[in-house]
Amino acid sequence: MKNRTASDFFLDCVSELHRAEACLADALPDLAARASHPPLYGVIAAYVMRSPRQLELFSSLLRRHGAGRRECGSTVMESLITGGNAGLDRVRTPQTRDLLIAAHCSRMGRYGMAGCGFALRLARSLNLPRESLVLDCILAGKVASSRSLEALEPVLFELAEQGGTRPVKTIFRQQPPSVGLGCIP
Repeated sequence: MKNRTASDFFLDCVSELHRAEACLADALPDLAARASHPPLYGVIAAYVMRSPRQLELFSSLLRRHGAGRRECGSTVMESLITGGNAGLDRVRTPQTRDLLIAAHCSRMGRYGMAGCGFALRLARSLNLPRESLVLDCILAGKVASSRSLEALEPVLFELAEQGGTRPVKTIFRQQPPSVGLGCIP
């Protein structure tokens, strides 16, 4: 870490975001398949569909600066995934498993949002307008995914509390908002 600059650190942040997103892209399809609540499956599936585009955007930022991504995985994201997955196998009911899947996705999403937000603020500080725009749009997609997941929480809480033994009083009236990266140029 000798002679490291803020620009070098920015590239390290983007590289970590790329590695974390690659870990998510590998892990989320399995979580979606384990979800029994269709709207929960939909929120996760929507994120999975966006993930290749996010990976490409992170790669393009690295290429723009002549930096390659490091091949090793994201230690933090891998730990979040491993720890969250370990608890899913011990759950007795699908309703409780859905609740754990939502919590698991929320933790992973918050890590991505925190990293992306920090990289965005650093890009702005370094006067990198293109990089700032790309990161801002990626962050907006992550925030929208988080909000979609949070919108499901009341129903998931109630389903888990009831354990599938009674009908749910709360009705999920609409699909979670679609999330996309339409603002990416």
